[in-house]
Amino acid sequence: MNIAVVTAADNYYFRPDTTLNREAKDYYCPDGITRLLVTPCVYSRIVKPAKAISKKFIDRYIDSFDFGFILDACAAQHGVATSMDYTTVFPCDFKKLSTADDASFELSVNSEVVFSSKGFDKDSLSEAVVSLSARSSLRFGDLVAIPLSTGYIAKIGDRISFCGREITIF
Repeated sequence: MNIAVVTAADNYYFRPDTTLNREAKDYYCPDGITRLLVTPCVYSRIVKPAKAISKKFIDRYIDSFDFGFILDACAAQHGVATSMDYTTVFPCDFKKLSTADDASFELSVNSEVVFSSKGFDKDSLSEAVVSLSARSSLRFGDLVAIPLSTGYIAKIGDRISFCGREITIF
């Protein structure tokens, strides 16, 4: 399984499955990491292998979504790899794509709301998968994520709350 993060129409990168944190467990920073960039995302799971999907057939390849976030080392911490283990916090409690207009998502750092969304444009998710499939093969179970904002800084000791869950950065 891969985790594809689509950052713009023609930009994407893959995170390995070792970054997936399904249980939203607390995160222990590697030595030298003191701050993390928290980026809220919407994501979907590929339900059928795909290559070069046409937009009119997208519902055959994705049928659900969920919200989560990605943790990355802040750029100022030179020499540190992105995609550290357990830094893709996606609980995988998928909701039907047809409910996207009514879905809400709130992300808080230390009880302060840093991101809030009521619904999202499911066409942007569809377009991201179509664009990605034109350049990369997608397999059953792959996750495709779209960042919903530029991200927020969290530091050691901060608590991140989302979707009724909370993790602490250690």
